[in-house]
Amino acid sequence: MGVFDKAKRKVKELDRLEKLKTDLEKLGPIPPMSDDIYPYAIKYFNIIAKFQDAGPIIRDDFKKNIKEIDVFLEHIENSGRNSYGWVRAKPGEPVTMKNLYLGDVAGIWTNTAETFKNSKDPDVKKIIYRQLSSFIKSHLGPLQSNLDKILKKDRPNLFQKLISGKISEKSASVR
Repeated sequence: MGVFDKAKRKVKELDRLEKLKTDLEKLGPIPPMSDDIYPYAIKYFNIIAKFQDAGPIIRDDFKKNIKEIDVFLEHIENSGRNSYGWVRAKPGEPVTMKNLYLGDVAGIWTNTAETFKNSKDPDVKKIIYRQLSSFIKSHLGPLQSNLDKILKKDRPNLFQKLISGKISEKSASVR
């Protein structure tokens, strides 16, 4: 793979990271204790799952900030698809209330988000709300923070902007 190909790939990766950053920002704050946490969580997990479905980020393309990319990738993995984890949707399949699994906390058995949303037990609802909101909070903040650092340190240089078509050769030669 030539330098030109690596630069094009890096620009694509940076574009993906920018989009992820924008999508996560659009989520806004975690809703206060209510059933509003469920649609919020579904949006969050779908953002992560779609990012994963688009393919892996090449760690070695981010040598300027390897620590940040490692932390970022760890949070993506922990928030993403896992046949035994929270998000049991298959690749390409959207995350729904029926394939998001919660529980296994405070004596509550693992079950779907749909089951917990429909629960009549206020204590179960509180416990699951706390589980879900603290999980998202523990990943969302670090994801956003590391994305900011990665994008700040790895903004494309003039050559990368040129190959991505974001500026023309003529304007590049003027600079």
